[in-house]
Amino acid sequence: MSFREINSKMVEARLAPGQRLFSQRGAMLAYTGEVSFTPNMQSGQGGVMSMLGRRVAGEAAPLMTVEGSGTVLFGHGGHHVHVITLTGDTLYVEADRLLAFEGSLRQGTMFLGSQGGVMGLVRGQA
Repeated sequence: MSFREINSKMVEARLAPGQRLFSQRGAMLAYTGEVSFTPNMQSGQGGVMSMLGRRVAGEAAPLMTVEGSGTVLFGHGGHHVHVITLTGDTLYVEADRLLAFEGSLRQGTMFLGSQGGVMGLVRGQA
């Protein structure tokens, strides 16, 4: 799977058969090919307990599961986009600012304690 910036506000994702990604609901702008979009009730990975943790923390950015074979264009709210490649690294990001990510990445919720917020995290495969 590959992500490519089309312009400052749009990203292209190319999916091959058997690949999956997650995207923010409402972020799909256009697609070609045999691609399916399914609401993700668990907002990514981690099961029911992880979902409950995100809900309690107010970190409930709704996600879509995107699968199939084709090309999908993503953008949301006129926000600027940046493609970031993770190679075993951890990226901390506000969940509502995360546009799309590979299904192989591990995600979770992190409490910021005295900083007064909650942040999502995404980890690349080691």
